Amino acid sequence: MAQRDDFGPGALLAAGLSHLGWTRQRSAMESGLAAHAHPGAWEMCWLRRGRVDWWVDDQAFTVASGHCYITRPDEIHGAVQSVLEPCDLFWLGLDQGVLPEIESALLAAPRVFRGSALLAELWGDLLRQHRQPQAPLARMAAEAALRRLLVEIARCAHASPPSRVLSGEIASAQAFAQEHLADEPAVAALARA
Repeated sequence: MAQRDDFGPGALLAAGLSHLGWTRQRSAMESGLAAHAHPGAWEMCWLRRGRVDWWVDDQAFTVASGHCYITRPDEIHGAVQSVLEPCDLFWLGLDQGVLPEIESALLAAPRVFRGSALLAELWGDLLRQHRQPQAPLARMAAEAALRRLLVEIARCAHASPPSRVLSGEIASAQAFAQEHLADEPAVAALARA
């Protein structure tokens, strides 16, 4: 079963947002991320937990926990074989031309890069504002939260060297190990993963 927040036109509080959301997938979901594009909008995603096998144009990536990935405006992208693996995934769309400084930083960024611990707080704040749209100053708070989040994403993109693209098998074992650190997974369990 999945938990999900999804905000689209009419429900967005910050100028320049085209979409915003979060999902926690407990099992793989076929057709969960079919091929699509966002006309005139960037899409930035952060994977808090799990992994995503993602493609854009003719490139495929295995995105590991703690990493961000970026799609440029109008690019066709989706999950490999349209399957969204078990994960905790955040996303937002930013209309092209709204924040040129951020767009310039993103153009020079790698497609996939390590995020920071601060992203959980910042993404949570932006979603919290959207869950309470009638709260006093919610629109202003959402605008501030969006800008703080975008600045942190851009900083993360340029702070670390580009992430290595892992094979699906290695990324799966890595995600399994991260999710079971307290269990001290055995080598046999990692091999199965």
